[in-house]
Amino acid sequence: HYADTHGFERDKLRPNAWHYRDYVIQSFNEDKPYDRFLQEQIAGDALWPDDQDAIVATGFLAAGPWDFVGQVETKSPVLKRSARALDLDDMITQVMTASTAMTINCARCHDHKLDGIPQEDYYRLTAVFAGLKRQKRTMSESALKKFTTEKKRLGDAIDKAQFAIGELQGQGVDLADLVGGGNGFGSGRKGIGLDARTGKLQERNFGDLGNVKPGNYAKCSYAFIDGVFVPAEGETKISSTDLKATGLPANGGKAWDMIRNGPVASQFSTSWGGVDYNKPGRSMIGLHANAGITFDLSAIREATGIEEMRFNSVAGYGGRTTTPSAEFRVLLDGKLMAHKRLGRKDAAPIDFEIPKDARFLTLISTDGGNGYSHDQISFGDPRLVPANPPTLADQDQKRLKELRKVKARLEKELDALGEPPEFYGVVSQKPPVVKVLHRGNPEAPKDDVTPGALSWVKVLEKDLGTNDTPETERRAA
Repeated sequence: HYADTHGFERDKLRPNAWHYRDYVIQSFNEDKPYDRFLQEQIAGDALWPDDQDAIVATGFLAAGPWDFVGQVETKSPVLKRSARALDLDDMITQVMTASTAMTINCARCHDHKLDGIPQEDYYRLTAVFAGLKRQKRTMSESALKKFTTEKKRLGDAIDKAQFAIGELQGQGVDLADLVGGGNGFGSGRKGIGLDARTGKLQERNFGDLGNVKPGNYAKCSYAFIDGVFVPAEGETKISSTDLKATGLPANGGKAWDMIRNGPVASQFSTSWGGVDYNKPGRSMIGLHANAGITFDLSAIREATGIEEMRFNSVAGYGGRTTTPSAEFRVLLDGKLMAHKRLGRKDAAPIDFEIPKDARFLTLISTDGGNGYSHDQISFGDPRLVPANPPTLADQDQKRLKELRKVKARLEKELDALGEPPEFYGVVSQKPPVVKVLHRGNPEAPKDDVTPGALSWVKVLEKDLGTNDTPETERRAA
């Protein structure tokens, strides 16, 4: 059987399952020998690990229904064991039905009179597949490497073209877009953010964060962001080079949500100074207290070619409190450039020139020690702009037009590259010891069994290994 979704009540989509379907069609068209056809689907990844078609063929083992609620969502270990037992039952039932036309699952609960398949054989076959887990996997490492290399080449070329376009237009680099994983010119994703505790990307909204360590600095993997942190009172490390910020106020030592490309979770307002910075054409960095982020100016200069720049933004307060409560700070290589305590509807324009040798730009929000439930600091339209915006001559207008054509062509190539070379199949894990289940009940385990084949088929090797035999060797046998 085959489906593009998991089935059951969630019925989640399997975007890459079609690769197995196409493998079956291709095999029929090629008149592939039946024995090879079966071997590839049961153990192709073990028998021919360098053959992409043989690896995709194992999608057969994952093609049936899969209980997402029972396997993932439920917190009940009893339900998880039941769902896993049914999952393995589906695998061995399909293998035996498709290859031998025998319904071995009849032996799951007990022996049957006059039936040549005893219950023990059912669980010995279960042990053959017990180390398999259904999930997305790569078709081959070489194909993935080729895809990743080409995607990076096209992405870098698009960024280079966009940087050149931005420089000609004098539009500058949008720091909110960088927080969203973009290049500073609109390629980032709105709404995503960085965890101030770890520097890792997060997509879903959070509330009060736990395990906060004020003063801890987390390096970020984004090219233009050096790192993030939760500020501590007094002195706090604000860069990977051990640069320190000093004179920071006392705060509650807590943090809320992520540092976001857009408003933070539960932000009350995105408007200040008469402008809504969450509207199209605008941008904002949501920086709920207590949090800090440091941008790598050297990396930005190298990528954009903008040597002389300014930083401008409008800091605002997104909470409900009318009296000033949250504070923001903007630092350049640890030197304080802007600072103010804000309340509801307050706005603070920021604009200063950045020396050519400056390395780090840091934005910090703190609750000032008076709680932080509504201390939602945001930076509206945070940009690094050329200090001397250009006036486009005819020659530059022509170059701008050509750059846009190049960018459009590269984006078309990137779109044509498609998805990574992945398919929905099975991956190997260390197999657990399988036990005979009394009347098929996972809560009533009996004796251990080892992996094996049908005991009454004399031409087959009865034993397919021990409980220490690796998963792939069990299927290959």
